[in-house]
Amino acid sequence: MNLIERWRNSIKTDFSTKGVLFRLGLDLFLSNVAFFLGMLSTFFHYILKWESIPRSFFDFAFVHVWLANIPQLTFCCLFSYLASGLYRNTSKMTYTTIAIVVCRAVGLAFFLFLLLINMTLTAVPRSTMITTMFFMFLLILSRRLFMASLFRNYYIAPSSV
Repeated sequence: MNLIERWRNSIKTDFSTKGVLFRLGLDLFLSNVAFFLGMLSTFFHYILKWESIPRSFFDFAFVHVWLANIPQLTFCCLFSYLASGLYRNTSKMTYTTIAIVVCRAVGLAFFLFLLLINMTLTAVPRSTMITTMFFMFLLILSRRLFMASLFRNYYIAPSSV
């Protein structure tokens, strides 16, 4: 019983349910964009490294690496963003606290993704993993800092619709 109450208190937020779902969906979308950018960086790495690249490499990397791991990455990010308190008390956080919370959430998501990949024996290039983590941190942190700065400096009235 105590564990369930702690879980509820960890996800309490100052947003409405629709607002949390929108922010969570946007963060999950940005995480998948970061994974796509990680795959593109791997493609560029191999384009610069090899003299000629067979089409089968791109087909295999796109279908069996990127598309196959999107549900796993989304699940890991969903769990870690909710468990790490990414949507809790955001209006009272300083910019440094926002950076620490985002770092903790992305780190947990990345750790769970690595654990899930090793358990399922899925092949993902190391360059993809490193650049995915970097882009995921960069995209989510920039979105969070931009929105925090926007809402602190300007009053945005809710729409009447």
